[in-house]
Amino acid sequence: MAKNITAQRIWNVLRQGNPWTAQALAVEARASAGYTGTYLIALKKHGYLEKTGEVSVQGRQTAARWRLARNTGPAAPHLRAHAARIVNLWDPNLDPQMAPEELRAIRATSGLSLARFAVEALGWAPSSGRGVLYMERGVKPITPEIKKKVLDFKEFLPAAEFLISPRRRS
Repeated sequence: MAKNITAQRIWNVLRQGNPWTAQALAVEARASAGYTGTYLIALKKHGYLEKTGEVSVQGRQTAARWRLARNTGPAAPHLRAHAARIVNLWDPNLDPQMAPEELRAIRATSGLSLARFAVEALGWAPSSGRGVLYMERGVKPITPEIKKKVLDFKEFLPAAEFLISPRRRS
């Protein structure tokens, strides 16, 4: 979550419209230089930034100045990483997440436990029920892929209610 907060601070500074060097942006957004550089590379790769020129830094060195070329809205695009490599950038302004309350309501309607919902709706292992709980609490993001699976499951619910055995109550 902390990285998403940092990305949001960087995004907010970029949305002001001024060109920034990576170093100046990191200072203004109160972010580490390393994370700021990684985030700028991902934004550039996905067409969100344009280079506006270079400025001289400490004599002979130069630093690129960047400006937001594609302002999609107030929410910062999120880095998606796999095995410590940035594999993709997800923009919640273009593909909004499912609200945790909506996921909770769909699971409650199904009558399934967290573990059973993980299996039936998401195709996860029964031990993944905690992941569903984290999404319902808003701790873990509900990605577009998970949102699609849950909505597909929701469509399936009325026709298949007889297949779903409700939670056992003690």
